[in-house]
Amino acid sequence: MDLIDYGAALAGDMADAQGQLVEPITGISQHSAAAFIHLASGAAGVFSEAKTANAIIGRNLQDVQAFLQDVGTGLQAIQSASTVMAVAYATTDGESADSVGAVAFAFADGSAGAPKGFPTKGVSTMFDDQMARDAAAGRNTSAARAADDPSMLQYATQTEVQGGYLYTFADGSKLMITTGTSGSMFISNNTTTKSIYKPGDKQPSSIVTTGESTDYSGQPTKSKTVQTAGDDGKYITTTESTTQLSGGGVHVSTTTTGADGKSHTSDATVMSDKPVSDGTGLGEIQKREVQYDSKGSKEGQAQSGM
Repeated sequence: MDLIDYGAALAGDMADAQGQLVEPITGISQHSAAAFIHLASGAAGVFSEAKTANAIIGRNLQDVQAFLQDVGTGLQAIQSASTVMAVAYATTDGESADSVGAVAFAFADGSAGAPKGFPTKGVSTMFDDQMARDAAAGRNTSAARAADDPSMLQYATQTEVQGGYLYTFADGSKLMITTGTSGSMFISNNTTTKSIYKPGDKQPSSIVTTGESTDYSGQPTKSKTVQTAGDDGKYITTTESTTQLSGGGVHVSTTTTGADGKSHTSDATVMSDKPVSDGTGLGEIQKREVQYDSKGSKEGQAQSGM
């Protein structure tokens, strides 16, 4: 029972820690954009180094998130192992319970074999569960790999469909990539959708839609929606959108909808009194060079009064 209690406590602590990390991680991304991308009052323009610094921070943040995900996976493995060991001690004989094989089975992917007497019906390992989720989402197919690596599209048979192309791979999986544009003179919306089909399936196992839009006030928004099918065919949907506000702030909204249809939305906004760039990416000196065509030439210098 101590092992079971330990596993339960570990799971609870892990969930609490993950919840506490959501706001700081979101804040890092928002503050980085506010510090390096937006213009300060009276500034001539954004230095190229500032964009580089923002990109480096974004890359490092992704590395931290990947590390935290690995830590979570490791803690989940320890939790699962403690439960398996508890069951092993409770249901098998003493020799099996004390054997190295029982420990190996608890931590491994099942290749060590279950101890004699260990229950096998209605029981699955963490590895089994992850493999089942990957299989349901079609992550082990050529189509899924091509969705992340466009160079693999050369190995597929291409068929034109409405709005894009359907790629069929040797393993029977399919990847459909479509693009769309909508809007008016005040609003624009451009999207790219990648749908992954497992061999023989008519319903996509995974749908990823990325979009860039601009509203009537000129505020740009980048969004990404991921729909992943479960074993029952129902989708779990996560949407994240980031909007550059006209006042110089950044608004991030994340919505997760479960297979039961229930949604949870979190919003965060970082405001700034810094003016927004005119979109040219040029500093004041560069703008004058374009205006007067100075470029260091005698003619340009004469035009600019130099």
